[in-house]
Amino acid sequence: MRRRVVLARVAVGLGAVLLAACTTGSPSSMDDGGPAEGAEGTPPAAVVLTPSADPSTSQTFTWRSSTDAAGQQVTLEPVDGGGRVVAQAERKEATTVAESGSDLPAYTSTATDLRPGTSYTYRVENADGATAEQEFTTADDETGRWSFLALGDTQVDNAEVPARIVRTAVDEHPEASLVLQAGDLIDHPYRHDQWLEALDALAPARTTRNVLSSIGNHEQCIMGGRCRHGDAQAFRAYFTFPDNGFEGQRPTWFRTDVQGVRFVVLDSFGDDLETQAAFLEESLATSEQRWTVVLMHSGPFASRTKRSNATVHAEILPVLEKHDVDLVLSGHDHVYSRGFEGDPDGTVFAASNSGPKVYELDDADWRRRDATRVAGAEQVSTYQVVDVSEGELRYRAVAAHLGRDPEPGVREGDVIDELTITKDATGRKNVNW
Repeated sequence: MRRRVVLARVAVGLGAVLLAACTTGSPSSMDDGGPAEGAEGTPPAAVVLTPSADPSTSQTFTWRSSTDAAGQQVTLEPVDGGGRVVAQAERKEATTVAESGSDLPAYTSTATDLRPGTSYTYRVENADGATAEQEFTTADDETGRWSFLALGDTQVDNAEVPARIVRTAVDEHPEASLVLQAGDLIDHPYRHDQWLEALDALAPARTTRNVLSSIGNHEQCIMGGRCRHGDAQAFRAYFTFPDNGFEGQRPTWFRTDVQGVRFVVLDSFGDDLETQAAFLEESLATSEQRWTVVLMHSGPFASRTKRSNATVHAEILPVLEKHDVDLVLSGHDHVYSRGFEGDPDGTVFAASNSGPKVYELDDADWRRRDATRVAGAEQVSTYQVVDVSEGELRYRAVAAHLGRDPEPGVREGDVIDELTITKDATGRKNVNW
């Protein structure tokens, strides 16, 4: 039974096998789920499911191939019977060894005209073979009750702590049909071995449920030294996210609607935050969903010593608060923190860390910007689980790994922070801190 721990508060009214050989582009003898029976050669690998703009009727797949084999496609069949669906693939923009550590071909395919709330089996195929059969379920076309997981930065040593956190989160919450990741999945985008470890860490989730990832500064080499990121080609090779038709939209920011929630994902280190703010404005103003969740790597309030996110605060925060966004999730600071600005029943801001890299917790930026940090923890790596229903969002942060001197003193498995956001029939909101 989990022990619940209340953080210090101030007074206020979230084993696949992959491609190998990071510099040569040669494959290993292993693939996602093992080769299908009778398959010859090396089948596709590194399969990642990502949502389309409407994941109730369509599903996007992305994968890598050891060669530029013919016949790249996905075949699907409803578990309860029905017609077979074949979705042909397109080759993605090639990466280079210098930019991503690999020049292996990447492919993407979106299956359309699917049935809402329906389980499908699928295989990714090419002329060399096919992956083992996997299963996913499309989103329902009504709000209903469902759950999603959220992860902060993993970044380093993905084969160890992050892999364990993801596996624990999925094992403890098998009902969660979506996984959010707040960026800095890896440390250096030109190190293919790091991508392999990161995707292996996501293996319990990425082939059976959708993954939403915001791009971090480390996928773009911003705030670092010499960079070879190639306009984030490595990140874009592994993930395919929807094009919403917004003028000037880039592949690293987008929106999707899932069972009553509009998710908007931003690129907080992009050089086009003014354009992203306009996209966010449109996304929120036109939403017909019950709830809104925004994911970005660096949120408007920094929780690490001597760090400030001034541009995000200036460009993005006014739009978030104008439309009373329900939940903003971020990473970047390698601590856990949660709070609000202004109205305690307004937007909830939460930052988390899901890897072994930790920093010192600090609320100076919150105070400088007249915001209130309600909860905080350092050297405590977490995953978050959010339960969604028509009238309620229930948010919990679970301690999944502890550093040498965690503050507060908690145990792995403890729920270290939680809240509930409720809305009545008129849309009036209350945040139960």
